[in-house]
Amino acid sequence: MYTAKVPVTSLAAIQNYMGRCSTSGHLSGEFIGVLSVHEDKKSFFKVHLDIKEHTANMDRATLLKKQDDAYQLALQPYPNLSE
Repeated sequence: MYTAKVPVTSLAAIQNYMGRCSTSGHLSGEFIGVLSVHEDKKSFFKVHLDIKEHTANMDRATLLKKQDDAYQLALQPYPNLSE
């Protein structure tokens, strides 16, 4: 798992990805996503997310554990790399 700061100009792409996961009838944690960055003349760059595959055979307990891990990771501050 990774964390990333996403520019405000890319929030629609994130919402679109989450919407596609939601309308599929599956939890977003059941998908493997591909994050890419594309040059944008107005905002320097934009982030895109695409669904790579659905992990249909994932154990529900494993999925819930990974979602909890992701939540805990999201609560952590970004590391100070200058130290």
